[in-house]
Amino acid sequence: MRKPLKVLFVDDSEDDVHLVKSQLESCGWDVDGERVDTREAMAAALDRSSYDLIVSDYHMPRFRAPEAVAVWKERGLDTPIVVVTGTIGEEQAVEVLRAGAHDFFLKDRLSRLCSAVERELREAEKRRTLERTEREREEALQRLARSERLFHDLFESAPDATVIVDGQGVIRAASRQAERLFGYEPQELNGRPVEALIPSAARSGYRELREQFGEAPTPRFTGAGPQNLFAARKDGTTFPVEISLSPLTTEADTIVAAVRDITARRELEEQFRQVQKMEAVGRLAGGVAHDFNNILGVILGHSQILLGGMGADDPRRARVEQILSASERAAGLTRQLLAFSRRQVFETRVLDLNDTVAAVIKMIGRLIGEDVGLTFRPGESLGRVRADPTQIEQVLMNLAVNARDAMPDGGRLAIETANAVIDDDYVRVHAGSAAGRYVCIAVTDTGQGMTREVQTHIFEPFFTTKEPGKGTGLGLSTVYGIVKQSDGFIYVYSEPGHGTTFKIYLPAVEGEVERPAEPLPPRRGSETILLVEDEEGLRELIGELLVENGYHVLTAENPTRAIQIAEQHQGAIHLLLTDVVMPQMNGREMAGRVKKLRPDVRVLYMSGYTEDAIAHRGVLDAGVSLISKPFTQESLARKLRELLDPPRAPEQD
Repeated sequence: MRKPLKVLFVDDSEDDVHLVKSQLESCGWDVDGERVDTREAMAAALDRSSYDLIVSDYHMPRFRAPEAVAVWKERGLDTPIVVVTGTIGEEQAVEVLRAGAHDFFLKDRLSRLCSAVERELREAEKRRTLERTEREREEALQRLARSERLFHDLFESAPDATVIVDGQGVIRAASRQAERLFGYEPQELNGRPVEALIPSAARSGYRELREQFGEAPTPRFTGAGPQNLFAARKDGTTFPVEISLSPLTTEADTIVAAVRDITARRELEEQFRQVQKMEAVGRLAGGVAHDFNNILGVILGHSQILLGGMGADDPRRARVEQILSASERAAGLTRQLLAFSRRQVFETRVLDLNDTVAAVIKMIGRLIGEDVGLTFRPGESLGRVRADPTQIEQVLMNLAVNARDAMPDGGRLAIETANAVIDDDYVRVHAGSAAGRYVCIAVTDTGQGMTREVQTHIFEPFFTTKEPGKGTGLGLSTVYGIVKQSDGFIYVYSEPGHGTTFKIYLPAVEGEVERPAEPLPPRRGSETILLVEDEEGLRELIGELLVENGYHVLTAENPTRAIQIAEQHQGAIHLLLTDVVMPQMNGREMAGRVKKLRPDVRVLYMSGYTEDAIAHRGVLDAGVSLISKPFTQESLARKLRELLDPPRAPEQD
């Protein structure tokens, strides 16, 4: 079978072309030839098509072989080019070979043309194969370089610290993030045993883990959830980590370990656990305080009645006064428990915290003593908050007492206010916070400071670092409860020997500052009151107090009986005085049924702590009146007159 051969003839003679073509065909080629005889025609042919062989005459009227070789070279072709001519001198032959021609032949001596063309075609194919191989090798090297750059970029830019460990436990590579995380200089980790990154107590466990991974080299994740996995820095400090292990497929027995520092996450989880614990303790404290308030109400009320019937020289008076005083102190403790559990009733209004702090700053100065320097730095253009001013004052007093106790040898106490904007970054690392605009109160002392362990317990009720008998352990828990019930949050910043800062954030609101109304003086009444209280002792006591103040009293031990009285009583019922938490139904529901029977009746609720039935987050629903247990005869009398007396007309100028 004849071999195809595409030839470009550079010659001005068709006869000479036919001569060479015949010689090539006699050697078994099927020649497909094209003839050109000028530089332009040759250039156009080479640009238009590709050829297996170029055969050029030396002498042409407008063209010579060296010029043809130059055109060929300009295009960087690997096609063999030979010169066939009638006569050629030695100098011309040398010239054309130096120019780049592969061989030359005389027209009357073409016997070796076929073998020479065979040779040049083979050499050209070898060159093309070599060039192709070299090109493919270069491309492969470039791909490898790109792959290595990609791996390097991924390795170095990964947010986790990445370490490559061989089968003998030797670190072969460590990312910059790994060097920063573990505290090493660049390249310092390479060649070190991986045990250098593991606390000494955990190294045997790591070796077991590595052996298990070698037996089943599949990607796995460790250190998450309840597991406690720690790593060690160069300086010996340890920190909690999560580690993702994967086999390196290009190297046998080699592990890629991605190490993530989870210190911040563990701290956040601990904060959440602390919040949950505080919620649980708060619910318990609120329930205890509610029951205890009913008991205290009976003790306080009967103590006041007894005192009212005794003369100043009665020898029993001192004992009753002691009972009353102890009961009032106990009531104070229950109020603090209710504050912690966020079950207090708040009388909120729009406040300027600069005014609130300024109103109590002198009292705080007297409280902390002369050996503690007190400064107040009010913030400029301070935002407004909605809160109970009495509760905010309580917060400041409790923090001041806590600061004073931390500075037994004197020191400095600073109170500052400022506007603050809490963003999502802050929220991510502070459990219980929320993004938004706030007003911040910072209380800073130069006292003894606290350890991290103490800080995790300071807001728990009855937790104290003071000596027995030196404190109740309710001061800071009260602060915590008041702040949380005010929709705010509180954080402490402290180190042993470097003082303490409490920062309280309350949501900023719009509106003008609201001023409180003057309280009405207590006085006697004559109206009919329906009293509903399921605690018998307390019901009898309150009834007695009401009768002493001139009221006609109807009593009911439960909501069902109260509704019956409202239906059957022939005269007017001016006011319903009812507990909130009772069996059968709550006070709010019962009051609604009574008002359907008697639309004009006024309602006053009694409760030891707030319930969703009458309040939302400690703020009374609109139109709801409440007196907090335990209460005095005077406070009850004043509250009744607020509801029963017509509103006072505004004063005329």
